[in-house]
Amino acid sequence: MQNMESWAGASSDAVRLPGNGTTSIEDLLAGVTWVRDLTDASLAVERVHNAFVQVIFSVLPEDNVDDSDVAHRFVTAAERQRKAERARRLREEARRELENLRDDLVSGSDDSEQRSDDEEDLNLDETNLVDLETNEFMRWIEAGTSGSFSLSRHQTDEEALRDDLEFKLEQTGLGKSTESAVREACPERLKEVLVEPRMLPDGSVCEFSSQCEVYWVLRQLRNAGQPFAHNTRICALASRPLSEIVDEPVVVALGYALQKMTVEHYEPGHLMVYHQTPLHPLLCALLEGSVLTEDARHTIALASYAYNVTTGQRQEPAIAETYVGFDAVARHSIGEGDPLWYGERRERHYAQRKPCFIELGRLLVRLVELNRLFRGLEYRRQRMIASLKDHPDARVQDQRTILSSLVFESAVEADIWLTFVDSLQGLHGTDPYLRIRELGLEDAFEEFSITGLQYQENLRSNTAVTLCPSNAHMSLRDWAANVGRTLARSLDGEQILSLFTKALVSQFSKAPILANMVVDVFCAEGDLIVTYKRSERADQIFSLASMFTEHAQYFLELLEMEHNDLVKLYFVLDQKLVYDILNLEGLYQRREDTDWWRARDEAMSFVVIRLLEVLPTQVRAQLTANAEYVVSASSAQRLSTFCAQGSYAATRLQLSDFDGAARVWEPQWNVVEALPATKDAQDLSRVCAVYRGNSGVTAFTFIDEHGTVLGTTRWVDCAVSTVSGRERAVLQAIQLRKLFTQCRPTVVAIGASSTACLPLLRTLEKFVREQIHQSTFVDVPVVWASVEVPRYYSVTTYARLELPQAENIVVTSIALARYVQDPLQVLCSLFESEQTALQLCRTMRISPSHDRQLYQRLAWEMSLWVAAVGLWVSDVVFRPNAVAMLQFVPGLGPAKARALASSILCSDVPQSRRHVEQLLQQYGAAIVQNAAPVLRVRSPEQCDGELPWHPLDATLIPSPWYTIACMVAKATAPSSTLPAEALLVGLLEMAQEERRAALHRVEVPAVMAKVKASETVLADMGRREVEFMVDELIANGRSFMRRPYRRLTNVEFMSCITGITYLSSADVNALSKGAGAGSGSGSGGTFVVREGDYITGTVTNLQGGSTPGIRLATSRGVTAFIAAVDIRDEAMRVDLLEYIRRTEQLRDWARHENGDGRPPERVEAPVWLRRGALLQGTVRRCVWARCELHLQWCSPREELAVASDGNGEGETAMPSYGNMERGASCSVNSLNTTQVEQQVRVFATKMSRHPLFRDVSKKGAANMLRDKEIGESLLRPRTASVHRLVCEVKVGGNATNHWVISEERRANGQFYYKVEDRVVDRQWEFTDVDDFLCNFVEPMVKRIQSIRAHRRFEDSAEYVQAALDAQREVSGGFAYVFTETESKRHLYRVYSSGGNETYDFPLHITGEFIYIRLPFFHDGKPTNKWVPCKSAEKVSETVKNYARAMSKRPESG
Repeated sequence: MQNMESWAGASSDAVRLPGNGTTSIEDLLAGVTWVRDLTDASLAVERVHNAFVQVIFSVLPEDNVDDSDVAHRFVTAAERQRKAERARRLREEARRELENLRDDLVSGSDDSEQRSDDEEDLNLDETNLVDLETNEFMRWIEAGTSGSFSLSRHQTDEEALRDDLEFKLEQTGLGKSTESAVREACPERLKEVLVEPRMLPDGSVCEFSSQCEVYWVLRQLRNAGQPFAHNTRICALASRPLSEIVDEPVVVALGYALQKMTVEHYEPGHLMVYHQTPLHPLLCALLEGSVLTEDARHTIALASYAYNVTTGQRQEPAIAETYVGFDAVARHSIGEGDPLWYGERRERHYAQRKPCFIELGRLLVRLVELNRLFRGLEYRRQRMIASLKDHPDARVQDQRTILSSLVFESAVEADIWLTFVDSLQGLHGTDPYLRIRELGLEDAFEEFSITGLQYQENLRSNTAVTLCPSNAHMSLRDWAANVGRTLARSLDGEQILSLFTKALVSQFSKAPILANMVVDVFCAEGDLIVTYKRSERADQIFSLASMFTEHAQYFLELLEMEHNDLVKLYFVLDQKLVYDILNLEGLYQRREDTDWWRARDEAMSFVVIRLLEVLPTQVRAQLTANAEYVVSASSAQRLSTFCAQGSYAATRLQLSDFDGAARVWEPQWNVVEALPATKDAQDLSRVCAVYRGNSGVTAFTFIDEHGTVLGTTRWVDCAVSTVSGRERAVLQAIQLRKLFTQCRPTVVAIGASSTACLPLLRTLEKFVREQIHQSTFVDVPVVWASVEVPRYYSVTTYARLELPQAENIVVTSIALARYVQDPLQVLCSLFESEQTALQLCRTMRISPSHDRQLYQRLAWEMSLWVAAVGLWVSDVVFRPNAVAMLQFVPGLGPAKARALASSILCSDVPQSRRHVEQLLQQYGAAIVQNAAPVLRVRSPEQCDGELPWHPLDATLIPSPWYTIACMVAKATAPSSTLPAEALLVGLLEMAQEERRAALHRVEVPAVMAKVKASETVLADMGRREVEFMVDELIANGRSFMRRPYRRLTNVEFMSCITGITYLSSADVNALSKGAGAGSGSGSGGTFVVREGDYITGTVTNLQGGSTPGIRLATSRGVTAFIAAVDIRDEAMRVDLLEYIRRTEQLRDWARHENGDGRPPERVEAPVWLRRGALLQGTVRRCVWARCELHLQWCSPREELAVASDGNGEGETAMPSYGNMERGASCSVNSLNTTQVEQQVRVFATKMSRHPLFRDVSKKGAANMLRDKEIGESLLRPRTASVHRLVCEVKVGGNATNHWVISEERRANGQFYYKVEDRVVDRQWEFTDVDDFLCNFVEPMVKRIQSIRAHRRFEDSAEYVQAALDAQREVSGGFAYVFTETESKRHLYRVYSSGGNETYDFPLHITGEFIYIRLPFFHDGKPTNKWVPCKSAEKVSETVKNYARAMSKRPESG
């Protein structure tokens, strides 16, 4: 692979010939770019050969060649001489460097650098060797340096830049729009979700009541899982009539928000920032009594919380209906008085506020979604009303009146009413009541019972308006018989009663009011029973209420399992609860001891049964809708954790126990925000990103302040024990030092991707300290960075268009550099035509419609962050892919973003905000008012006289507020006679701390009074808006919305490196109490290891020194260490220490050998200490620096118990092979890595839940089955495949047989499991793994037992000859023996003797037959065939018949 990468890196320089015919060499190379994704050339040998021949032998005809082409096509002798001279100089420089090097080289990856001096490995793996010539090696590591990349975007040709960006816009999804979408006056995101008034079937227009909508939205927001569900005050308000709460602040605020968004077309992001005062009642209802405020005291805070600029402590917000925010002075710090904090007491403490509350924006987005749902339900209701308008039946018109007074609460209720309306119109041809109408028995039916419409009226009013008539004076049977005799074609009484009962059940079960009441009770009191098909696993029982509140995401997983026919879901409800709702004695009939009463009561029992049969479908739909909302909300919050990360800047923590030299931070330090290490911190800095792939290649990328690539280089693991390896290590160091000198990065960010990155960090720290600092006297910090988002970015359309020829590892390193510099921009780039942003959601995605809704919800979240942070207009031109952020500016979208970007590229970069507003005017006033304040404009070099730049154009302050901002500036110096504009300019020229102190002295109420008294009156201007302007003046073009840069916590770091989330006992206790244990990108969606977990592993090497012990490779995909002191078995501990002591003596003798001494005797390692031996232990702690677990040895357990969380859900910490050894098909350099890893994780989850599953290797499985009985089996992962596992079966005394089970999917989406037998060319299909075990493995074991129980069976091949001789002595003729051999391919064989020769015939055993391989002769040539036999006796008969036939062969032939 490395040689392939070397050739790929130099291909652009080595091949420059045009192709044959009219095809150019560029076209040819573009046609073979598929080679970059090829991980194994043997997979496409013919295609690779054809591509090679096509490229190498592609030349133009000689008559098309001119002298100028020759000059470009061939290298002259002078050029070759110059290249040779350059290579000679490089070799001389390398030799001089080698002479000055000590034994510890810069790029050495020896394990001695990974451990302290007292920790030495006794067994070290050799590093990878790279067989490249020096010149080839230099070309390889120089591929992608500054000469191979374009200049900075602000230095490139403007025309080329515009053409390039236009092409990218077309390809990334921003160009997939129509002219009508661009001209649409409504913002694109709002346009997608808003529902315009539609025509009804009667020609009228569907109208919506704003008051009803506000009241409906309030009731929705208080439901389980919704934003106001925790607020008892709001729940109480929602239960009161609308007329009583119409003037409540929260209701007024809801109406204000809906009016602004649906009528005036303000986006949620704009309202969140610029209309905070009118919306404070909503924010108060959201935060009041919420767990969000409680979590801020213990875990990662809300992104919107302010913090102390001196200590970093979070601030306690003031929460009221009139104001939600923070004081300018940091008086309300969380944890005040704790000795953990320290700071200068004499220094005045200020609070750094954020522009807005992101939580308010999420609530507004939810209002938009609810508005769409309300209007859709209202349209369906009015269609139903219109359809019943001309119905002649008066009772139907009564139902139409009821329907007119209702408002559907959910889509489930609308569906129930639709079924009911269809039944009223007679649209259901199988309705029994239609038969009653045909027979003319309507009056008789009403004499038997009240109708469903009458009962529904009783339910609605909760009053016995109409009850069943009392017919005690006559017998029901006689009455029914008389009714039947009145018909033209008479029916008996039983038929009449049966018909009436069916009609009663049909009418009552379709009564919408009753059905809705039962559905509500179902959701509140019902249970969900999960039954696992063809599995011994016990059923799981959940309350449906918990499915709404706690297990919403798990419900989607259950739906997927049910779709795959793995489980069956049963929705159950106690019938007594339904009878309580029916209230038969109060609302249906009076209790009487008559046959009439008993018949009606029996009919109502059928109604209950019918309701419990049909309503689970509605309950399932309601649960699914709730689960999809919860999943989308949690996914948006996870995206928000990425968006909240700020650009890199040197920061510190003002904590007493903070270690500034630590590479990672403790999770409990999340309670404090980071502070800038220097006062003059830059927003963006130059970054060097380092990313190491699994192939052993490390990519370095250098970018400037604009994100433009300055250069790249690569490192490879070199064998420092050889001269060539040391030379190449020096060449790499020289190239890297040259790039450091040219690019001058301010930080080195290493992608935390695997354990191989741990020695890389030490290598680079040493390199920076010894090579860079000594020459430049500049300290360049080396930090860890998460690679999750950069990996996703590397497969986006943006990445493929910008870097079409670059390797995936280089693209990932470029993305990592930009992510460290500006995370928000890289996140925006995930929203393109491929919808890569969905990969951030670690949730079950069940349908394409759910994916669309989820993607839309993530896009709304991004728009909130862009609105709060802002976007520099000049970045659209000069920053790579910054146009991706433009689509999330409020008011814009993909179509308008593309049009605006084209307008900017076709003219000069806007010089002022007024210029920006002028560009936006063509899209409408709504677009201008939404987008203009978010677009920041830098100070131009030359001002435009017509549209001059204003100092506030660099802030988020809207143009209409500039006058008020001048009033704020004037308030900082009230006694000054200078104009307010001059004071504003002087204020912005101050240092930030001086400006902060001046602005925080401003009295906000006084400014508000001046605003109200002035001519500039803004209706929505309040205290929070004035504070917003104060904060923007302090920031002066910077954004404090995102958190200051903070290092990864140790939990996040462990998760990034190993994919494991480690939880100590304290973390587990905190989780059980509801508090979060850390946060960030690494804590969700990974596998969990808890303190005390039982873990197995295999020995990799031993460690001596002061801490002797054993290193293991565990089944969890993470290394582990068992110290000698943690081995309780005295004999084992003595064996370990004695072996280490004698091995160290031997090594010391070899190191100081003088030729006279006698070497110590070499000692053999005990069996249990040999490499690959199986050991086990319980987790004691985690060593974060090495990402390894420390275990305490314990004896092996018979069963690997799967941890359960105690609530019935279980398997939260199941063994997984998501981190198994990856084959070439899922290399990290593959574009499909992310998808493959997710598929592995899903498959591992399903398989690991089986009781026979063990996450061990083939050797480990053999060890586990060694002492088991024949027929015992277990399941293990197959390391070379994704959707395959292996069933290991013990089939002999010391032998196992393995069958590969692959998971396949049918056209209808159902999974099945396939087993192939290549020996006899057969395959079988099974519904699940248990089906395979019962119907294949079990019969196979019985056939093996029949062989071993046969009278001619011998335990070992050693006794075969003696057994054959004994048989011949008795019979004097043919003899045969069954035996178990040592063969790995065919364990059981049949030996036979005839004459003086002995023959052996292999046996192959499946669940159907015992196959014996016999040679058959045709034309003198033998052909082996497998002959199936049902049992061992059949095998013996076949062998005898074959011998008899072969004995006759010479006579006949």
